[in-house]
Amino acid sequence: MLVDFSKPIGWDVVELQEHLQSILGVRVDLVLKKGLMRNKKLWKIVKPEVVYV
Repeated sequence: MLVDFSKPIGWDVVELQEHLQSILGVRVDLVLKKGLMRNKKLWKIVKPEVVYV
């Protein structure tokens, strides 16, 4: 799951991941958009698949 925040949330991202896992009942991997965008090759592959909700 690609996530984007308007301000840094620090380690709260771990709490978000755990919360989503408990709600969905499956393992959730969170990737920060800013971090992914640093890898231009990977971002170019992922960007067309992004669905904003």
